[in-house]
Amino acid sequence: MKQAILPLICILLAGASSTHSQTMLNLSRNAGADPGPGMPACEEDPGWFSLFDGTGESVTKYFFNPSGQRHGDNSRWWVADKLLHSDQSTDRRGGLIYTKRQYKNVEFKTHIKPYWRNDGGYFFRSNTAGRAYQVVIDYVPGTTKAIGGIWGEGRTNPSNAINYKPFGFNSPTSITLRSEWHLNGTAGRENLTAADWSTKVWKADDYNWVAAKIYNNDVPYIDTYINGYQMVHYRDPANQAALEVHNGHIGLQIHQGAGAWSINNPNLYKAILVREVRADGNPLDAYPDWKCGSTLINQPHGQSPGQPSLNWAITDNVLRIHATSPSAYELHLSDLAGKTIYQKMGSAGNYEHSVKISQPGVHLLTVRTENQTSSYKIVQTEKN
Repeated sequence: MKQAILPLICILLAGASSTHSQTMLNLSRNAGADPGPGMPACEEDPGWFSLFDGTGESVTKYFFNPSGQRHGDNSRWWVADKLLHSDQSTDRRGGLIYTKRQYKNVEFKTHIKPYWRNDGGYFFRSNTAGRAYQVVIDYVPGTTKAIGGIWGEGRTNPSNAINYKPFGFNSPTSITLRSEWHLNGTAGRENLTAADWSTKVWKADDYNWVAAKIYNNDVPYIDTYINGYQMVHYRDPANQAALEVHNGHIGLQIHQGAGAWSINNPNLYKAILVREVRADGNPLDAYPDWKCGSTLINQPHGQSPGQPSLNWAITDNVLRIHATSPSAYELHLSDLAGKTIYQKMGSAGNYEHSVKISQPGVHLLTVRTENQTSSYKIVQTEKN
């Protein structure tokens, strides 16, 4: 698995802001219309789409927060410093946000920094009440608490409950293996030990890629990974198909209750990515063409008091530029033949520009300030 991730905004020069605002996201209670697969993740393998680009607008576009959930519907979600924060409410209620789009055979991963003693997870093929296959992110001390385990969420038949945990946590950096640890002695997978947890697999107090793939049209297989290391390969026996969840939303969970979360210590997300796969778990035969930007050159001249920050998106054949400059700037867009398409001068501060791009192709965007020139190659592979 690749570790780098850049969404449709494939170059973002701005540093993290100093604000820590907790303005809660106003998420819809209804899924509404399918918003599409997401924003192309330019640096990933084909087919990966991003559902979070560091803005609250992306979260409200691709996620919703329905009423009547198993863990509550008053959890707190907000974006600050280009990170998605998730926390219990002050009265210890939890909840989930769900993708508006529904999936059957899919792989999903986040670049997440969970807080020690927080109990969360991914819900797959979920209904809005939270009945689902859960991949647990239980960063909590306990013999059955794990990251990358499988849990049958909201089962109607407890005697057939899915409870498949590969280890238990002793501390943030120490685990005890359980019998469900599929890597030990399993052909084709690396033979990891409990001691490898903190040296090879997990980065404590840091961001980790936690990924899962669910596939097979009816009775599913589920594979889970941490930073590219496979944790489990699970097959739901046929007699457990009574879960009757064959297609549904993907949910991000905050467990309810005083013992399940360290309130005011949120889990943080840098990236949220999704890719649909075939019923056998392999990539689709073809994915939609991407419309992305990519870095061409960055040429500083002299001593710059601060780099401009710039990001863009192409929608409906319009290039939308959002940027910040520490000083007066000149913006110039041309095709590779050198023909000027757009040119504008402006003063220091935030600025936005919208430029109609009539034909697919490669364009060169240059931003000049008194001390620096930065250039970017913007690629639109097809008309919208």
